[in-house]
Amino acid sequence: MSLKTLELIDTLIDAGKTSGLSQSTLTAYRRAWKDIVAFCQALDWSLETLTPSQAREIYDQWLAGKGRSSALQLHGAMRFLYNFFEKRNPFVDCPLPAKKPSAPLKSAKLTLSDIDRVLNWLETQHRTYFDVLARTVAPTIRETGLRFTTLASAPLRFLEYVKEDGSFPAGEEAIPLSEHLRSKLLWWGRFRDSLPPPRVINGMSAPLLFPGRDRQKIPPSTFNRHLARASKSVGLSVPVTAHALRAACVVEFLAGGTTPAQAVKRFGFADESVLRPYLDAVKGKTLTPDLNQ
Repeated sequence: MSLKTLELIDTLIDAGKTSGLSQSTLTAYRRAWKDIVAFCQALDWSLETLTPSQAREIYDQWLAGKGRSSALQLHGAMRFLYNFFEKRNPFVDCPLPAKKPSAPLKSAKLTLSDIDRVLNWLETQHRTYFDVLARTVAPTIRETGLRFTTLASAPLRFLEYVKEDGSFPAGEEAIPLSEHLRSKLLWWGRFRDSLPPPRVINGMSAPLLFPGRDRQKIPPSTFNRHLARASKSVGLSVPVTAHALRAACVVEFLAGGTTPAQAVKRFGFADESVLRPYLDAVKGKTLTPDLNQ
């Protein structure tokens, strides 16, 4: 990839930061921009003068093996790119993959009270290290709406922000915490400090705030398995996931008067179109399967 291309992507990243896009959104957009530029270079096409038929050809190749969420990210990335350069977006009519049929999944809905039942059950568990971790991480996602991957990657130094001003860093912003959650996170910090020092591993990065027992990053599947056991323990036929905890937070913000534009910036969504199932959940007071994956 040429220096000129990298400079273009860096320019877009800077513009995205100025526009208030979250770091996770910018990371996804950057990956999409690099891929599309690579396709154009391979086909000797100009990104600036790309026709709708050429865009569709690239889109279909890029989307092979990917799902609807990837398509939404690409649409958001291309919309931002062409708006920035004040050019017509040739990807605008590229169709999204069909959603999974919803009829068989109607019973797979969760209410906000279902999620709170799981959180209450987690509060009673303290036999294992992961019990203690889950009863801290789960309510943090539920209150802040942060992605599990964000918390799993958070460095230990973030605890200083919690101590000093009662907030949690999220990109260039800081999310204010309730006093209850602040106390819980500070307690977790003391508990974490009481653990034996980790085995030194070559290339080990900065200490994590929520590490696994091996002091390495916890994969989402491990956390979701723990939530599934908790869900089964309180009698739910549908397991709560980390995404459902985040979705519950988004739904409550929207129900409380947060506008779609504010929600996009606050929670790091690609654009307002992603909020449709969340807005539906505000009306129906349930989380559809799309919000629990």
